[in-house]
Amino acid sequence: MESGFKVALSELRRQAVRPKDKDELDETVEQLGAALGLDEVAEARGLRKESVVKILSLQKEKQRIMEWLKARLKNIDSKEVEYDPSARRIIADQDGRYFWEKTDGTREPVSLGALLTDGIWDVNYSLDPESVPRIVRKKFFIAQARRLLQRELDKQIAIDQSHSQKSNPRNRQGYKGLVMNRENLETQGHLAERMVFSYLNKLSLDEDVPFTIEAANVYEDIELKIDFILKVRTRKRGVAVEGVTSEEARTIGVQFTIASRRSRKLGKLQMAKAKAKETGSKVEDIVLVKVPLKKLNDLFARWAVNKPPGGPDRLWDAEIKQKILRGVLKGLIEEDEIEKICAKVASRNPFSGQAA
Repeated sequence: MESGFKVALSELRRQAVRPKDKDELDETVEQLGAALGLDEVAEARGLRKESVVKILSLQKEKQRIMEWLKARLKNIDSKEVEYDPSARRIIADQDGRYFWEKTDGTREPVSLGALLTDGIWDVNYSLDPESVPRIVRKKFFIAQARRLLQRELDKQIAIDQSHSQKSNPRNRQGYKGLVMNRENLETQGHLAERMVFSYLNKLSLDEDVPFTIEAANVYEDIELKIDFILKVRTRKRGVAVEGVTSEEARTIGVQFTIASRRSRKLGKLQMAKAKAKETGSKVEDIVLVKVPLKKLNDLFARWAVNKPPGGPDRLWDAEIKQKILRGVLKGLIEEDEIEKICAKVASRNPFSGQAA
């Protein structure tokens, strides 16, 4: 169970930063593992010692990511830019709009949402410290680190759940391939999930919408059938105070599908809801959202030729985007709010920052 894994990982972390162990952090994984009592952790989780060593090795990688982030934030006011030939240089104009400055001298507009989320499509940016605001550069580095940390955490959970004697034996095989399949977009379903997540994430950053979104980890995907998590703000029912907007927030797990069959998924959904309550999940409810999306591989191939900012979902027309919004938000917020968001989608081009 994920909670058991987190307890064991927390204990490793706690011991790793004790004063007497600090010097050992620079030693080999095996030496550090001995200092942290891998045998005890292995026994507690029903794991082989080698599996715990792998988990700890990934933990050290997460520490390196955090060190990278701390270094970037510490030098956030530096005007020096680390050279990266694969990164696209981003500048900002006096009106606060962002542009990709191409090597041929031309510029292509980029939305703030794209800057902070395009990393999931392996598109890398280098933000000009002279023109891009400090707060945006800070958010950019944090978003990069969060994606990398989530990737390593997923690998840790997958090792634990696929080998632990404490995990559900029926799901162990699923963990072994899921991380790699999701990263490599092995199925059209994985591509659809990432595109929908990418689109909604950018929208939450570029527009005034009543939701934010976060990716589900592999445990939530396998055990709770959740593809992503919405944090939705809704108007609070009851007597409103004059001049004050009263809101309440809900955390909703979303299972997204492009498949036509729903009956089997609905049955599993009820089991997932029960398990979410049993394990103390942060999600308050889980909903099944079906939106038929076609020719995704062709669309991805078209985008991948030059990989323009915004990911392949930028090629969707307003009708498809509205279909996704209505499908995902139905029953979560008021219908009139959904239609207001859909109207924004139809009238704005987030990459120009102006009405289309």
